Amino acid sequence: ALLIAGRAKGSAAWRIQNVAVIGFGVGIAATGAAPSFGIAMIVMFGLGAATAAFQSMNATLTLASSDVAYHGRMQSLLQLGFNLFGVAALPLGLCADSFGLRKTLVAMGLTVVVVGLVSTLIYKTKVDTKEMQKLFDKMGIVASKEKTEAVFAIADEDKGGEIDFDEFCKFIVMFKQEDATGFKYFTSAFDKGGAV
Repeated sequence: ALLIAGRAKGSAAWRIQNVAVIGFGVGIAATGAAPSFGIAMIVMFGLGAATAAFQSMNATLTLASSDVAYHGRMQSLLQLGFNLFGVAALPLGLCADSFGLRKTLVAMGLTVVVVGLVSTLIYKTKVDTKEMQKLFDKMGIVASKEKTEAVFAIADEDKGGEIDFDEFCKFIVMFKQEDATGFKYFTSAFDKGGAV
């Protein structure tokens, strides 16, 4: 867990998170498909590692993405998520009774793998200036090309010409922070009429 928490910056953190989710799903499905108890125990070792990696990185990313003033609240929400495991036990138990434990475990595992793959695709999505212009248009914000490029330049930290997921998250946090380097800096691109 300490090794995982120490890698909670940049794209490596999200890669670890998504690999852990997919590994968790594969582990659950493999447990359901295991032909013997001995093989299931070996699978459980990998499943436990994926679970620990996911839980550690999930908590670390959640706290790293939130303001320090809200860390206590975020920890509470994380704990509520763990408490929902008990609520999920009833429908999963009913599925296991109706369809069999092995089929239920395989279905659960495949569902988690799909969620992990979708998360990976979302993470790889990038935004360029044209897409930002379309977003402004959909939001009803009147923006010139020059001003859109100025706002885009604020979010594009690595100056790669695209905003990746990490840059987008940082930009949203900066936008919400009412300080000289955040909200006021962003809104300097807006004129008094609300246009960009």
